[in-house]
Amino acid sequence: MSRIAKLIGRMCWRNSHHIDYRFDVQICDEPFIAFTNGERRWVYEITTELDKSDRRRNWTDIELMYKYYENPIEGLKTWFQVVQKTLKATLQYIRINIDDYPTQNKLFIDWIKTQTPSVEKIVIDGSTLADDDVSYFLNTITAEWSLYLDAKLSDRFTINFSRTLAGFYVKYGEWITVVQLVLIPALSISIVHSSLTPQELKAFFDWFYKDTVQGGVEITRSDGAIAFLGLFESPHSEFGVLRFCLYSNELNSALTT
Repeated sequence: MSRIAKLIGRMCWRNSHHIDYRFDVQICDEPFIAFTNGERRWVYEITTELDKSDRRRNWTDIELMYKYYENPIEGLKTWFQVVQKTLKATLQYIRINIDDYPTQNKLFIDWIKTQTPSVEKIVIDGSTLADDDVSYFLNTITAEWSLYLDAKLSDRFTINFSRTLAGFYVKYGEWITVVQLVLIPALSISIVHSSLTPQELKAFFDWFYKDTVQGGVEITRSDGAIAFLGLFESPHSEFGVLRFCLYSNELNSALTT
């Protein structure tokens, strides 16, 4: 580990005491760790191919280096600790594909918890049903700012939010009911592949826009339709902020009839 620390130190010693470094981690087939000072980004990809080790690729603001480890997860742990301790960097982002190391997911999550209790942004990928692993991750590590669930989840999946988020994104949202939608404490919500019916969405918007303060102007969209560009301040938003909305006359009629 000391050899790696010296390598990072040689690259960054001029700035390490004056600039706040941030780093992110991706757990996938070939995991990597990357850190940045806001201007340049250094990426270390862990590979099991010995002939790729120490190869470098450079772009204008990015430097990529491959590092060989027989066990990729152990290699990632090594670099994680060195970057965090050498640069006193803040972990801002974790992305994990739960399909790639299914037997090590919980062990790695437990290890991350020993290094930091929270992360600004969490992204969870996966093509197989993963209720248990996703629940374990979210109950162990706190997402401070945003949460992206790109993994497939069953209709029985539920989530308990420990804090209000700026953003909540779901790629496979069939499991989200209108009751769960109402309880999501996020400024921005994006749900793809939703099973919510038009009637349920209408009920949600009726609830959300009740007692809102509104104002705005009518505009003509590029397709010729008349739309309303408005400001909405909802008492149901924990942020208490103004929301910008753009909707057509057809949608407006659907919500008010």
